[in-house]
Amino acid sequence: MIPRCRISSGCDTSAHELVSGFSYITRPQRNSAAYSNGSGQLHNDAHTVLIHTLQLPRRRDLQRPGDRREVAERANSAGLGREVAPSGDAVASRLSTMSKAFLRRYTDLPGLIYLLRERKITLLDPQSWDDRNDSYYLALYKQKKGLGSVLALCFTQASETYHHWRVFANGASGVCITFNRAEVLEAVKQQRGVRTRNVRYLTLPEIRDETLKTRDLPFLKRYAFEHEDEFRVIYESTERGIPYLDIPAPLLCIDRITLSPWIPKALSHHVKETLRSIKGCSDLKIVRSTLISNEEWKTLGESAI
Repeated sequence: MIPRCRISSGCDTSAHELVSGFSYITRPQRNSAAYSNGSGQLHNDAHTVLIHTLQLPRRRDLQRPGDRREVAERANSAGLGREVAPSGDAVASRLSTMSKAFLRRYTDLPGLIYLLRERKITLLDPQSWDDRNDSYYLALYKQKKGLGSVLALCFTQASETYHHWRVFANGASGVCITFNRAEVLEAVKQQRGVRTRNVRYLTLPEIRDETLKTRDLPFLKRYAFEHEDEFRVIYESTERGIPYLDIPAPLLCIDRITLSPWIPKALSHHVKETLRSIKGCSDLKIVRSTLISNEEWKTLGESAI
């Protein structure tokens, strides 16, 4: 019998770490909840060994059209579920989703302050997005469905990455808001007209072979964006010209706030005090990212022999 995977909620793992070769081992990030109190000691259940007997190939080795279908069929036979789609990322996406108790939103300090003061998360018009393919598909969805407005909000399911900071929260005013997945989705789903789903990433050869469904258009992106591991919320309405939508989101939705790795340490203390001075926010967990300058990482390098 092929063993089932057990994924600890403290183990922050992105999809590409799961499909990494013939042996599947997730590696908890040193700054994740898998470590207790910053001591660097792993909780006993924080590591996970994933079904090495499946022997699934690396994504980049899946060259022939039938290869990815074979991967999905092996996963299905291993008991990973009947809903695994034969479309490339199904195995990694399913395992990754199982492991994630959080959704992360990269934004800036003004956006964060608005959220904390108003207790609302905001969906915006995607036409200003940098990825024109993405915004085009959302506009196409709006047209084909005969809608007046389509708004969107994007989260990532990935652990902290340099890419997310640089692209979505660049500079000293950037922040990452880590939401408790269950709580924030419960809040979002109270709003009529909302749909939520993982984004699916396709190559041009893959999408040529697809029979596209209109309902899927808001949740498709090109494969080059796969590392973003996006979870998307969209709102649709027949009313024309809606510029934004605020959805109530209580503070209990927030697990922690991470300040930019580029904010000076001295300033970060003042920012933390200011944020905690907002009504109801005194107990918020607020940390400064050490992604680009971590003292423990440097010290470990000094021990090289």
